[in-house]
Amino acid sequence: MAPAWTWTWLGLVPYADALARQRALRDDVIAGRAPDTLLMMEHPPVVTLGKGAGAEELRTAPEALAARGIALHHVERGGKATYHGPGQLVGYPIVHVGGAGVGVARFVARMGEALAAWLRARGAEARFDLRCTGVFCPGGKIVSIGIHVSRGVALHGFAMNLARAVGDAAGGFATIVPCGDANARIATLEGEAGKAPAPAEAAPSVAEALREALGR
Repeated sequence: MAPAWTWTWLGLVPYADALARQRALRDDVIAGRAPDTLLMMEHPPVVTLGKGAGAEELRTAPEALAARGIALHHVERGGKATYHGPGQLVGYPIVHVGGAGVGVARFVARMGEALAAWLRARGAEARFDLRCTGVFCPGGKIVSIGIHVSRGVALHGFAMNLARAVGDAAGGFATIVPCGDANARIATLEGEAGKAPAPAEAAPSVAEALREALGR
């Protein structure tokens, strides 16, 4: 029997609040008090640094980020520096990784392949690359993925760039070395396909794509 599954759209949520909610929900999922749950939202401008990130991943000093209104968080997910901002769909699958019948790498791949297929269906030439842990288009990286697994349940997730203006707020992606690649380019669905739904509009179909991909 497929594991129970639900998802919810939370709107624009400060990153610190979203992280606290993820961690509390993970404890509930592990304890059996909540079903596997996909949280989807947007964030105000924020830079997150994963376990593989160092000071060199920042092109803008922490105090300058704060002056621009960009939050900064060090988190336990894999990967390096990532930027989030309005116009980007962020998803956190707080789910049993083993429920997909695969290990962590294949879990990430199934998620990435589902997101790439969702983007292709909307006109973007998208492909998942496991080596770089993301989805890429001719214009650059369009989805970043980074998770952390504790007691078999995932934390953190993906960020999909929808609106062309997603990186405009306070410098956006220019404040970091995206995913540790100084030459990285950032793509958006609007830039690749000429149009894109708002994150709230995209959330239901993305949730369904992930539900199917992860065997729920």
